[in-house]
Amino acid sequence: MRRLKDSETSTKARNCGDVLDRFADAVLTSYAVIARSLAVVQDLVEGGRTYTNYHRQLASGARLAEDNEWDRTRTQVDAALFPNFHQEVVFASLSLDCRGMSGYGEYVMVLKEPLIARRASVFEANPYDLVDKLGWLLTKPIPPGYRAPWNERQLLAKAKLHSELTAATADADFPSILACDRGGTGNSDFIEVHIYGPLNMHTIEKVVGPKPRTREDRLIFKRLEQKLSEIGAKLETT
Repeated sequence: MRRLKDSETSTKARNCGDVLDRFADAVLTSYAVIARSLAVVQDLVEGGRTYTNYHRQLASGARLAEDNEWDRTRTQVDAALFPNFHQEVVFASLSLDCRGMSGYGEYVMVLKEPLIARRASVFEANPYDLVDKLGWLLTKPIPPGYRAPWNERQLLAKAKLHSELTAATADADFPSILACDRGGTGNSDFIEVHIYGPLNMHTIEKVVGPKPRTREDRLIFKRLEQKLSEIGAKLETT
């Protein structure tokens, strides 16, 4: 892959080829995470519901399309990414520190790798950003080098983020390089994880989020902790 070769050539010229290798090794340990509100996590864990994507929610009546730029073009972009099966794909992000994009919610569901690895791939970024950046026509195939299978996610990370590395980059810097959370739903930068098929509570390894502030949320939190414990998962506070 040309982009991968370029990443190796560039970092070698800048005397940080070893940093690139360490970064790649770290990314191989990364998780797929989904940030959502406590109510969504409760619905999934305590309510026993499945987690589906926008298109399935729309079709079932669980969600209404909003009058914004994302919802107006979402179907055509997703259909171009996943021809004939875009209704089956759930979106997550790649994380090294079990943190998600806070603009989507305070609570992060960390997914069990064995239950998603064979049905997951990674994508350079939010596809809406790439449409403009690459001048990608939705009637044409995705340009090569911007997608990889789950077990090669480190290669995509190298190709995308090598320019962010320097000889002074420490391993502790890797999480924020891999996923840059700017607080919004359209302005953060991360590698997307595309998972085929719905998720349920058994797909969750742990949930990470802030301590609840209200009495009602504390009661929900306690029930979630018990329910997650019953299925071998954890609830952790930040």
